[in-house]
Amino acid sequence: MNAYNPTTLANLQSAFQSTPGNPGVFETSQDPIIVGQSAYDSAYNAAFPSTWPYDGFSRINDNSISFYQTNGNLISNYPLLPKAIQDEMGETFDDYGRMSAKLGLTVPFANAATATFAVQNYVDPSTEIIPEGATQIWKITHNGVDTHPIHFHLFDVQLLNRVGWDGFIRMPDANELGWKDTVRISPLEDTIVALRPVTPPVPFAAVMPDSVRPLNPMAPIGSMMGFSQIDPVTAGPMVNPQTNQIWNFGWEYVWHCHILSHEENDMMRSIIFDVPTAVPADPTTLTATLVPLPPAIPTTEVQLSWTAGVPTPQNPNDEIGFHVQRCTGVDCTNFSLLSDVYSGLTTFADTTFQPGTTYRYRVIAFNSFGTGNSGPSNIVTVDIPDWNGPNGVTLTANPLGPAAVVGTGVTFTANCTGTTVPCQYRFSLNGIMVKDYGSLGVPNKWILPPSTTPGTYTVSVDTRTDLIHPVMSASMNYQITGACG
Repeated sequence: MNAYNPTTLANLQSAFQSTPGNPGVFETSQDPIIVGQSAYDSAYNAAFPSTWPYDGFSRINDNSISFYQTNGNLISNYPLLPKAIQDEMGETFDDYGRMSAKLGLTVPFANAATATFAVQNYVDPSTEIIPEGATQIWKITHNGVDTHPIHFHLFDVQLLNRVGWDGFIRMPDANELGWKDTVRISPLEDTIVALRPVTPPVPFAAVMPDSVRPLNPMAPIGSMMGFSQIDPVTAGPMVNPQTNQIWNFGWEYVWHCHILSHEENDMMRSIIFDVPTAVPADPTTLTATLVPLPPAIPTTEVQLSWTAGVPTPQNPNDEIGFHVQRCTGVDCTNFSLLSDVYSGLTTFADTTFQPGTTYRYRVIAFNSFGTGNSGPSNIVTVDIPDWNGPNGVTLTANPLGPAAVVGTGVTFTANCTGTTVPCQYRFSLNGIMVKDYGSLGVPNKWILPPSTTPGTYTVSVDTRTDLIHPVMSASMNYQITGACG
């Protein structure tokens, strides 16, 4: 980059930047990234959150992640799939007692203090199964000594971040943004990648066959040779030893270390890329719950929950997500898309309703086969109670002011007006938020710390009852003076 002259560099940056009505090179030349992050703002002409909880970064103890997609959809608490790399001296060996590096799984719900690995050999049954078009986010924990260039065959991944075992978050380098097929994974930290493989086009009309072969092509069927005999769920010994069997790997992909001596020494695992042959089974038992429960108001969200359809031998194809649909009115049938939900989640919170309105909801599973849509779930009807939002807010201080001596804790109290339902309050000091919206009606107070240095401060408050009615605001100036001599 330093070799470019400033004009060339500016032209490249301009070409990659998206503006209203004029998408840039990055946005138009490839599939959208999975997780919106502030580093992609200019590429998508967006303003992705840069702070927790929707910044698209994983913390050391996280087992799920929340983020915005490039289309503006919010994805909440999407599960992180725990993977592992182990190459510590004296801990990982091959069948002949030689030190080796392995890929595998982290036992679910491990944390920064306790992590149990289930390292796997290449011939062990695949633990990575990805339906075509499905989104997965992997949290790869590395306990060892080497940095490994991990290569994902036949699909790209988005590097979200790294987080050290000391808790420090390491964002992707500038040359690691976008889609990558190889990612640097270093020891004593977690590396988080998002992936969504799609079926590549083939230059012939015939159906691509599945990869059906023995787990260990070098051994007789029924042999236990070469298997780790480690239970991938518990990391303990297999209760029933694994034997060599004929196995269907779907469209067989792999992920492995790109250091030749490592991949040739079993640092490789098969991935089952599951291309569907039928639409998924219908979702069932859709329910809707108002929060808070009536007669309490205001309603802050409609919580939907359903059961994914169960695959059968006749229809073994999983969904890759769900269409959540809604229409307005007691007898409405003109359902439209409210949001898409990734596979693995069977809940959705609707906050976009209008008070005093009746809605009907249904859910449809989808995958990439043909039209891809299952039949709809049962329909649920919800009546949203009616209420008025606030028409104003008062803000008072104690001591009354307009000034207090340094060392005084000044309590600011807000009260909304014009509504009979509880309000939420958000306080700011000199334009910087110091207390976010909390539970309804609690608390409507904020204390300026006694340690505040002398000066004049502007305290402001915003109040609301919900996400629908307008927000009311008020502010006041308050002076902290020096102590009397």
